[in-house]
Amino acid sequence: MRARFIEAGNRAGMKTSRTSLGSVRESLEMILHAESPRAVLVDIGDSTLLALAGDACRALGVTTAADPGTRAFDADLAIIDATAAVAETGSVLLTSDGRRRCAWIVPPKVVILVSSRALVPDLLDLWASPTSSARAFASSPPAAMLLVSGPSKTADIEGVLVTGVHGPGKVHVVLVDDGV
Repeated sequence: MRARFIEAGNRAGMKTSRTSLGSVRESLEMILHAESPRAVLVDIGDSTLLALAGDACRALGVTTAADPGTRAFDADLAIIDATAAVAETGSVLLTSDGRRRCAWIVPPKVVILVSSRALVPDLLDLWASPTSSARAFASSPPAAMLLVSGPSKTADIEGVLVTGVHGPGKVHVVLVDDGV
C-alpha cells in the first residue's frame, strides 16, 4: 500500500517519498536545502514531527513563521501534517482542527508529512474504516477539510494549464514509516 501511495502521488504531480521516523529531520533538511525558503510556516499537530521540523529549520538557519517578526504570509514554504492519506490516488486529507487554514493554501510550496498509520487503501476506506482518523469527523466535522491530489492547477483561461494559482505550485509529500 505504501508503494502504491508513493507511485500515485508522484503521478499526480507531487514529489512523494518515504522515510522512517528516525530520518524525518534529514528528509526535511534535504527538501529545505533544495527549495531554499527564506521563511517557513510550520503548522503540525503531532509534537514529535513538530520538533523534528523545527530542528530541520534551525539546522539550516531558516526562519519559521513562529519566530518574532515573521508572519504566515511571509512564508514561502509550509511544513504541515496530514490527517489521512489515500493509497489509490496518492491524495492527502488536511483538516483545520487546531491548525491555520492558510498553511495549506498561502505558501507557494508545501511539505506534507503523512504518518503510515493514516494511510488507507482507497477513498471508501477513508470514511468507512473504523480506525480512520477521518471517520471521527462524521459526528463533529472540523471547520475545513481539503483533499489534496497534487499541486494547484487550473485551465480556465483559454484551456491553458497553469500550476500554483489557487494554492501551492509545488507539493512534497513525505510518508513517515512509524512502525505500523
